Amino acid sequence: MRRLGRLVGIAGLIVIAGCHSSTAANGPFSGHWVGQDVTGTINLDLNLTDASDGSVTGSGSLSGSAISGGDIPLTVSGTESAAGCAVTLDAPPYTHADLSGQQTNGTWSAVLNGSGFVSVSVTLRKQAH
Repeated sequence: MRRLGRLVGIAGLIVIAGCHSSTAANGPFSGHWVGQDVTGTINLDLNLTDASDGSVTGSGSLSGSAISGGDIPLTVSGTESAAGCAVTLDAPPYTHADLSGQQTNGTWSAVLNGSGFVSVSVTLRKQAH
């Protein structure tokens, strides 16, 4: 696997952490999420389904001027609970990175680490239908 720096490439796995538990088929993480880092050089676009059993699945992409090679497609799988949400976004052959933080009122405030990223602040907002 290749290890890529922040200005050279990206991650294969991203873990997203948030708050709130779901008891409905469309939990708090279901929907279209769009965001970027504070410098605007890393963009995330995620389409998630948060099932009643706490499983979170979906797809998305990573792009931006800090990402070499254009849009990188992502496959999403993970879980959420009252303690938070952990979602893995897979984009082989890249190594993993973690995105963790809090979700409040449709906004994730998070930090991206791994695969060359070090404490990169990212904000994702849930998009209206």
